[in-house]
Parts: sequence; C-alpha cells; structure tokens
Amino acid sequence: IEKRSLSEADSTANMANLKLTQLLYSDAARYYRKAIELVPKGCNKELRDYLNGEGYAYFLAGKYEKALPLFKEALENHKKLLPANYQYIVKIFNYIAMTHHKLGQYKDAHDYYTKCLDINKDKKPLEYADSLKNMAILYLDTGDYEKAEPLFKKSRQIFGKNSDKNRPEYADVLKGLARLYHRMGQYKKSEILFQECLSVVKK
Repeated sequence: IEKRSLSEADSTANMANLKLTQLLYSDAARYYRKAIELVPKGCNKELRDYLNGEGYAYFLAGKYEKALPLFKEALENHKKLLPANYQYIVKIFNYIAMTHHKLGQYKDAHDYYTKCLDINKDKKPLEYADSLKNMAILYLDTGDYEKAEPLFKKSRQIFGKNSDKNRPEYADVLKGLARLYHRMGQYKKSEILFQECLSVVKK
C-alpha cells in the first residue's frame, strides 16, 4: 500500500512540475499539496521535495507568506536525511532568504544569505558568485551602497573567470551593478553596464 501511495504521490508531483512549466502556479501548488498528503510516513526525501515544490510555486505566484513556512518545513525534513546534501541545504537557504527579502524582512534575509555564502565559499565558485550577487542586491535594496559595490564586483569577477559570459546570473550581476551606479549618480558607468547586460541577454 505504501509503495502504491508513494507512486501516486510521485505521479501527482509530476503533474505539479508540468503546471510549473506552464506557469500555472496555483494549480502547481494544489498538485504539490496533494502529493504531500499522499506521501507515506518516513519518506522524508519525497516530502522535502514536494514541500519545497509547493513553496516554490507560491513564491513564483508572489504569495510569499505561504511560501516561507513551506520552505522551512522542507528544511526540517532535509535535516532528517543522512548524509546531508550541502547543495540542497544551500538551495533551501537561498529560497528562504529570497522570500524574507521579498517580504521586506531584511535581517532574516541577511542571515540566510550569509549561511549560503559560508557554505559556498570553499566549494563551487559559481554558486559562491551567485550568493555574493544576492547579498549585494539585498544591500542595494537597503541603501547600503558601500557594502553592495564590492560584492557585485567580486561576483562579476568570479563569473567572468569561471564561465562564459552568457549565463543569466552574470546578466543579473551586471544589472545589479548598473542599478547601483545609477542610484549613486554615476550615470556613465550605469549606462555601460546596462548596455553590456542587454548584449548578454540578447545572446
């Protein structure tokens, strides 16, 4: 019975994934919730994934208050799995940080972005660069430009060294740095970066 229930949960989650690709976020969340209800007790990996999926669907729909507790519940289920997968922990930390950020809960966002930075620092450079970019955007949004600028620059440098410059994350760094210089009144620098960002996006 448990195997059948788990199989049904997996099929339901596949439908949720399809709805996500169709940008039908409310439908996706509804299917993820059905999958969660079908998961047999003790299947923490599947439960974690479906909770995370439901949270992500609500996040994309802009329903951040609903997304946040789901991400945190997914994190608690992830902690029950051994050995711990640090990449998945960072993924959930980042979702939690972004949700706090969207809700204007900047201190909480800062705490979770810091966790991402600490884990990624000595592991994968591109993930570290992305974490730097996220923290820089947080500083930009809170008006702390002196802290934002070096993080944007460091992120840009790492992306430039470790990837082709066509990644969307690299474009996000350029756009963030351009926005920063615009707010600082450095319009020439801002214009150059916006133009570079545009050329990356067009590719």
